[in-house]
Parts: sequence; C-alpha cells; structure tokens
Amino acid sequence: MNKTSAILSVAALTLLSSTAALAMGTNTYVGAQLGLTGQAGDNFNGENNFNLYGAMVGTTIRDNFSADLNFVNQGEYFHGMADVYFNHALSSNVTSRIGGGIGAIYFKSQDLANQDSETKFAYQGAVELEYSVNDTLGFFSGYHYVSYSSDNDNGDYANEYLFGMHYYL
Repeated sequence: MNKTSAILSVAALTLLSSTAALAMGTNTYVGAQLGLTGQAGDNFNGENNFNLYGAMVGTTIRDNFSADLNFVNQGEYFHGMADVYFNHALSSNVTSRIGGGIGAIYFKSQDLANQDSETKFAYQGAVELEYSVNDTLGFFSGYHYVSYSSDNDNGDYANEYLFGMHYYL
C-alpha cells in the first residue's frame, strides 16, 4: 500500500470511529442489506452477481440529514464506509436519500502463491429510496458507486445494487 493510500485510509477509519458517536441520536437505526455487484476498470468489466451482503448503524441528524457506518462484504473484497446523506420525504412513508462517504476497501488475495492482499482508500456515491412500514421498520433499495485508488490513472470501481431493511431503535 502506498503512503497516500495509507494516510487516506487512516483518515477514513478515524472518521468511521468518530461517526459512531453520532449513532446516539434520537432516530438511531441498525440495518442489513443484500445485493448485486459488478467490478469494472480499465482492463476488466466484471459481471453482476448476487454476492453482496452488509450491515450498518446510523442516525438522523436534524430533519434532512443522516449519517451511518456501513460494512459490505462482496466475497472478493469488503469495505467499511462512513456516509452522510441528504434525506427528502417524497410522501409520509417514502424517503429518498442521496449522499456519499469515505472509507477503506480490502481485496482478498487472488494470488495464492504470493498472498498479495491489499487495502486501499475508497469513496462512494449513493442514491437510495426507503419505504417506512411503521415507526420502527423501513425497507430500502439503492445504488452505490464505489471507487478506489488504483495504479492506473482512471481508477477502478464497483457498481453495487442493494436492498435491505432499517430497524429504528
């Protein structure tokens, strides 16, 4: 891992740990998610597979903003992110969310001889739609564009299509 990636990853993990303190708000939630993912980059374009799962904890900050910590495991990689969202109520039960976050992504070794696993700085943009069943349960669907530092100039990324639930404490 190069020096810039190490510094950015440490900064992201610091933000992740400090965001956990935000989860003590009045509208705290925990959640689980499943989804499809496809990796892409300069020299490859992965196919979409139903191979993603994750969990999150978050809270509403004021009326129109929320923040969460999330963890996603795709099989070949996993990442942890601290996200901030702008929330817009479309109706009494439906809310749209747009936001982004930073964190770290870890790639498992594909080379069994050298065991070359690596951790990189990552960031994401996200769009989600949530349907609130009641005051304690909501279901969401969304798209996350996850990009990470790479050795080439254009960067590599993953498209994550998610659905899941939030349970409000």
